Amino acid sequence: MGRPQSYMERLWALEGTWDIKVITGMRRSSKSELMKAFSASVARRDPSSNNVYIDLLDLDNEPLLEYHTLYHEIIERHKEGTRNRLFIDKVQLCEGFEKAINSIHARGGWDIYLTGSNAFLLSLDLATLFTGRHGEVHILPFSFGEYRSYF
Repeated sequence: MGRPQSYMERLWALEGTWDIKVITGMRRSSKSELMKAFSASVARRDPSSNNVYIDLLDLDNEPLLEYHTLYHEIIERHKEGTRNRLFIDKVQLCEGFEKAINSIHARGGWDIYLTGSNAFLLSLDLATLFTGRHGEVHILPFSFGEYRSYF
């Protein structure tokens, strides 16, 4: 049996697939930090790509908490002739987000990554929520041993 894949390796294994990638985990397990690190890694490996990162907790993005506005913002930021990746952090803050995400996914042309509240996303059936396929990366906080070796 090989060593377990890191969370970053799991995301890279899903990169470029048709699936909607969903990072889940308990509160304060660094879902947002993982997505930021992955987004930065993607930008370094593929600097010509169009990487759109939206943090819905940021007050500058408050208008995007309405799913029609979120949808139109994403469509406007799509660039033809390049690889488009969409990263949305704390997606559950946008009521009806699944309508926007499913529509974007059905249009094609985006590699989609989401994080959201574990309590919210796990209370829903992700397969039902997203009409297409999805890949889930479930993360856990550091164990005590991991914490000690890190710090």
